[in-house]
Amino acid sequence: MSAKEYDVIIVGAGVSGLMLAKMLNGTNFKVLLIENRDTIKIPWNHRYCTTMEIVKKFNLEQYIIKKFNGFGFLYANLEKSEFSYGKDEFSVVDITPFAQNLQLSLDVKMGTTIKEVKRNHGRVDIIDQFGQVYKTKIVVDCSGESKIVSKYLGQIKKGKSIDFYSISLELEGCEIPEMRVFQFIADMRYLNGAFWFYPYSAKKCQFGSTEWFTEYPDKDSEYEKIFRYIKNESPFKEWLKNSTIKEKVFKIGPATTMNVSLAEDNFLACGNAAGAGTPAVGEGFRIALEMAQSAYDTINIAFDKSDFSRKTLIVHEQNFNLKFGKYYNYSRIIRFFVMNIFTSREYALFAKNMARLSPEESRQVLISKITIGFFFKILDVPFASYLFLNLVKFLIGGCKPLNKQTYGKS
Repeated sequence: MSAKEYDVIIVGAGVSGLMLAKMLNGTNFKVLLIENRDTIKIPWNHRYCTTMEIVKKFNLEQYIIKKFNGFGFLYANLEKSEFSYGKDEFSVVDITPFAQNLQLSLDVKMGTTIKEVKRNHGRVDIIDQFGQVYKTKIVVDCSGESKIVSKYLGQIKKGKSIDFYSISLELEGCEIPEMRVFQFIADMRYLNGAFWFYPYSAKKCQFGSTEWFTEYPDKDSEYEKIFRYIKNESPFKEWLKNSTIKEKVFKIGPATTMNVSLAEDNFLACGNAAGAGTPAVGEGFRIALEMAQSAYDTINIAFDKSDFSRKTLIVHEQNFNLKFGKYYNYSRIIRFFVMNIFTSREYALFAKNMARLSPEESRQVLISKITIGFFFKILDVPFASYLFLNLVKFLIGGCKPLNKQTYGKS
């Protein structure tokens, strides 16, 4: 079986892979898109809330489900901060019709399982389940949390990562009052992350949850948390009591500093495969798109120079660090405190003190552009004192206050 040669091979037809394929489509590059599933038309996780800035940048306006001009941060129905932007600042986008509308002239291999990836004399060889060999100058890993190319090339860094799961429930038959805002809802009686609520109309919405973890969660127990919340908590127990589930998605993604290289010889990584889920709120959609753009730009530079080594491809990593990397350390601090130090008391103070932010500052938080100024706005003497005491308890005894809730279990 003779080897097939390509300039670029994209592994994975998620958000990053499809957007990069679209950008490379119709160019002079010989491109192959490899997907494990038997379709590239139905993305696994496909409805995302993001800024209108990103929607316009990537020409996704026609795929908007709902626009929002504000959002609220609610803690356990006790504390709430609301922000209004005076314009449509955010929207929920459905990537499925985007995928279905893609007309790709490049090669696509679906139902393909990768059995081996190896470097071979300045190229990368990919071998599928049938023994077919594909040779390429640049392989782009867009394989999501499986990170299949990175694993075969030995580029996974040691150390346990903090990841997040997310559940998205698309609901119909709701009874929702007219709303132009979406909500994040934190409640440590249920989970250490947050719920979110995107009201599309009086009858339809998306209700989801996300939680940080270091061990793979039990899917059934995570579904139970979201169902229990909807059943017990106002106003959702009233708004959603007669709703039916049209669709549900369970997704695992990275929420930690990158544990893979973004650029090596003949190699680029994008989106979740780069370990690059948005660090604070998990909006991987935005980073996935931005990294596809960066990969496209880097590929063009590499072919202009005829240099496919890390020395040239490092531009991709530099692009990421410029846009996102500088915010990761602050996000790591937040994750550490939420997972290990926060009790319900601290989360309630967090929600209350969020009201000190300006609308623009709140917008920056939503897209994970967290700076030191955020902490100065959020922290006051009581909040800082509680955090310090909990931190001392954690360091001395290794206790996790998040398991000792103020309000008890529902």
